[in-house]
Amino acid sequence: MAFALAPSGDPRRRRVVGSRMERCMSPQTLVRRVEKLEERVTILEQLPDRIDDLTLQVSQLRDEMRGEFSAVREEMRAGDEETRHQMRVLHEDIIARLTLLQEARGARAQPAKRRKHR
Repeated sequence: MAFALAPSGDPRRRRVVGSRMERCMSPQTLVRRVEKLEERVTILEQLPDRIDDLTLQVSQLRDEMRGEFSAVREEMRAGDEETRHQMRVLHEDIIARLTLLQEARGARAQPAKRRKHR
């Protein structure tokens, strides 16, 4: 939308150019403009405190997450150690069973070999 001076030449009144009916509009009063600026300044003055609050919250979140991740890592390490222990026990059990099977086969195979050689 474009604005142009009203035909009267009064700079306080403007009309909307490009609309079917050009209407005269009065500009915002100086008091209202100052009020709006004061509102904006008030909001802007609050920003540093809000940023400080956010900074503190982020810092607390980082500390909390660091502690939680450390706890998870410890739990994983403990689980890994338990898994390794169970794997060792199973490995030793399998080795013992294989040894027994080989001994049993060897005991059966030796008499058969002797019989063939006789």
